[in-house]
Amino acid sequence: METFWIILAIAWSVAWGAVSANIVYKKGYESSTVALYFFFGLCITFIAAIVAYFKEDIAARDREIYERAKREKEREKLMKEAMASSTWRCPCGALNKDYETSCHRCGKTFNTVKQEMKTAEQTQIAATAQIPAPAPSVGQSNVSLVMSANDIQNDLKKFKEMLDDGLITEEEFTAKKKQLLGL
Repeated sequence: METFWIILAIAWSVAWGAVSANIVYKKGYESSTVALYFFFGLCITFIAAIVAYFKEDIAARDREIYERAKREKEREKLMKEAMASSTWRCPCGALNKDYETSCHRCGKTFNTVKQEMKTAEQTQIAATAQIPAPAPSVGQSNVSLVMSANDIQNDLKKFKEMLDDGLITEEEFTAKKKQLLGL
């Protein structure tokens, strides 16, 4: 009779070890973790199965990451296809068909958006390409306090040619160079 109870206890432990190991295996853990949970279940029976049940589901997390990446890639593909077709994007983020004269989300017209983008682009170019000119000396007219980098470069080239041709002296060139560069 005593042997019966020992065999029953071993079978009970093995069963709970198998249940614990199976739960962890289905959650995507490595074989070493599965073996550990089998031993854990063998030793403390149903408690190991409960712990294994509440362990993080790695396989589900990996599936979720894969699905999210797949959806993102699909969305990017659709966006590329939409951009290849005749569409325009409003600053609010809405993608509008070319036959739509105003944004379906915010109501801005295509021409307004186009003008805003053009103005913003010109402002950005002007901000990066303009350098403040030195303050005019007494007797000079204050036509513009801002010269573009290209204007300064062109003026320097002209004065360098004049220097090379002998029309101005080295001192005059240096003075003009300092004036243009604001030194």
